[in-house]
Amino acid sequence: MRNRLLVSVVLCAAAVLAAGAPSVATASRDLTDSQRLVDRADLGRRAVSLSHALADERDAVVRYIAAGRTGRDGEGISERERARVDRGIRELSADAPADIRRLLDAFPDTRQRAVAGEGGAADAYEAYTQLIQSLGGITAATTRALPARAENATADALPGLGRAVEQASAARGLLLAALAGEGEQPRLTAAAQQAHLREQAALADFDQTALASTRDAYARTVTGTDVTLAERYLARLTDQPRLDYQDRALNPDRVESALTARVDRMRSMESSLAAAEVKRLEGLRDDDVTALELHAALLGICLLLAVGISVQTARSMARPLAVLRRGGERVAADPVGEEPVVYTGRNDEFADVVRAVNRLRDTAAELHERAVRAEAAAGSARGAGSAEPAAGAPSAGPGREEATAGTTGLAAELAAAREQLAALTAEHERLLRDHESAKAAGAAGSGAEAGARSAEGERPERRQGASHGTFVHLGLRTLGLVERQLALIESMEHEEKEPERLAALFKLDHLATRMRRHSENLLLLAGSEHTTGHLEPVPLLDVLRAAISEIERYERVEIATLPPHAQVSGSAADDISHLIAELVDNATAFSPPDAEVRLSGWMLESGEIMLSVQDEGIGSSTERLAELNAKLAEGASGVPEDDDALGMGLYVVARLAARHGVRVQLREQKQGGIAAVAVLPRALLPDRPVPGALAGARTATAGTAQPLPGTV
Repeated sequence: MRNRLLVSVVLCAAAVLAAGAPSVATASRDLTDSQRLVDRADLGRRAVSLSHALADERDAVVRYIAAGRTGRDGEGISERERARVDRGIRELSADAPADIRRLLDAFPDTRQRAVAGEGGAADAYEAYTQLIQSLGGITAATTRALPARAENATADALPGLGRAVEQASAARGLLLAALAGEGEQPRLTAAAQQAHLREQAALADFDQTALASTRDAYARTVTGTDVTLAERYLARLTDQPRLDYQDRALNPDRVESALTARVDRMRSMESSLAAAEVKRLEGLRDDDVTALELHAALLGICLLLAVGISVQTARSMARPLAVLRRGGERVAADPVGEEPVVYTGRNDEFADVVRAVNRLRDTAAELHERAVRAEAAAGSARGAGSAEPAAGAPSAGPGREEATAGTTGLAAELAAAREQLAALTAEHERLLRDHESAKAAGAAGSGAEAGARSAEGERPERRQGASHGTFVHLGLRTLGLVERQLALIESMEHEEKEPERLAALFKLDHLATRMRRHSENLLLLAGSEHTTGHLEPVPLLDVLRAAISEIERYERVEIATLPPHAQVSGSAADDISHLIAELVDNATAFSPPDAEVRLSGWMLESGEIMLSVQDEGIGSSTERLAELNAKLAEGASGVPEDDDALGMGLYVVARLAARHGVRVQLREQKQGGIAAVAVLPRALLPDRPVPGALAGARTATAGTAQPLPGTV
């Protein structure tokens, strides 16, 4: 039982885990996704910073090459700018995608070829621009990977602003390079013109996707005198593919200062948006962490509650069962020496079972005391010089053990009663023979001797009456014990829930029912009219079912057909059930173990009911059947002799049939076996039907049977 309860606790915990695990798993997946988005947004922020540094280096290198590789710096790049770019590449290279990592690893060679190679300014511009645009693709990829729950207008606007910043920086570098040299001036100017156009298109995309607040922030950031002047320079220098002499006459330092101020303000706006996106995604991740913690905590609380309640329930069942087990062991071992079972739990079905166990202990203790008193009485009789011990008195050894074994003690006492019955029967036969001898001697002798013998003949008659009284007393005592045993077993059946124990109680109930029938046989032999009787008529089906339940092989009996709504008088119902039980018991005893016995009934034209018990046994000879039927017709009286042709079962049948006017006959069947037929007179069949009676009986299908002969 403990293992079953443990399994139930484990199954309950598993059910709670199975119900709560999906929500925890979903929250865990959301947290993993949000953390991945934070990592990618932070990677995009670092890529933006590196792209700004690379754009500055690109503009300086392009201007240096366009000027004929001469200038303030030996390679056109300051050490500060070079260190800034190298540091950004190191920070980004470990987390960047594979294709961008290859470009970053190859950048030192790209830089060296651009500075010391033979290529022109436009070639260096293209080499740098490829890497810068690849870095801008990181932000665009992060925006496209956002799930629906993380989408935001600011994130959608960030790639457009990044393209605008990159093109503004490119236009600045190309225009400054065109102003610095003559060789590639037309090509650089045309490229600057295209970069400015792409910048305008990117800003248009930014205006369409960004929120009004973001557009206002951009307008407040990218503004001022330098920005206005830079936009005038851009409009003048990119209005045609070439620079005229007036354009070349502009001061390069003033142009560079204005364009750089505008680019720096645009970069500031881009960096702030990238940082805001990282912060927004970190907030989403924190929310997912909180959700995961809440789901895990809720699942843990539910699991603890389920396990706690299951364990408490299991303990509330296991502890009463342990009390019952100990109580049962006490009753089985020594019910007299052990104390009653004490149960301090609730007043529920377990308490009822404990009370039933204590009642069983009290019954066993009472039987033990009764056995001790019987032993004391037997010892007194032996001390007084009695010639023979009292018949049926229990012995000092086994009688004590059997009396202390509960229902086993009841069975032992019934066996002792049977032995006493046999002894009394032998004594009764001896007294009858002495009585007959005394009567014969009294007829042949003198009057005085006849009077003396007659006086002596009265003593056997008085002793015979005493024997019959002993029969009745012993039968009633045994029957009372069996009735108490049946009541105790029935109460235990109502309280028992375990299938195996309930099946064992049913077997005990069946054995006790058979013992009750044998006790009633004992009373019948003693001439007692012991019957309980019923006030109302009893359905015939219930009478037959009660008869079948009183035999050993009840599962072999089949009720075939019965007249609908048939009933038996309440005063005769128990005796008719007893009569049928004896006939069915004989049929099962004298037929093969696997053969069925059919019990059926028909309504005769005379208004009587004929019941038939058919077996498939070996049958009997014609002479034997005639002898048995003759004795059944005569009825039975007195005590059956050892050589009585009827035997105990048919003797009881004859006595009960004579008591109620039932005609019984044994018939040989053509297919083999014997059919015992009992005809119930109309006096036993009330005309008033019982409401709802025989609801489960089968309707007769063979019509009205032929009546028996006048005498059976």
